[in-house]
Amino acid sequence: MYIVADGDLIVTQAGRDLRTLSKGDVFGELAILYNCKRTATVKAKTSVHVWCMERQTYRTIITNKSKKKREQLMGFLKTSRTLKDLNDIQLSKIIDSMEE
Repeated sequence: MYIVADGDLIVTQAGRDLRTLSKGDVFGELAILYNCKRTATVKAKTSVHVWCMERQTYRTIITNKSKKKREQLMGFLKTSRTLKDLNDIQLSKIIDSMEE
């Protein structure tokens, strides 16, 4: 996965320009998420600097974020008077059923 630090890039697919990427934009995330081949071509329009994030680093960040969010939800549910008699397994099932 790549994060644009500076400059402009053009994303093309089958010879068609799809969009322009600039500072702060991200590309290549689909290949990391789904372990698939890239579906588009990205070329520099100007001088560019990009940051590269490896698959394992990305997955570690996402896993840690998910764990932290789960811990926060568990803490919140434990403060509920309505749910006070439920154990951690039952509260975990409630968390599993929640949608963002």
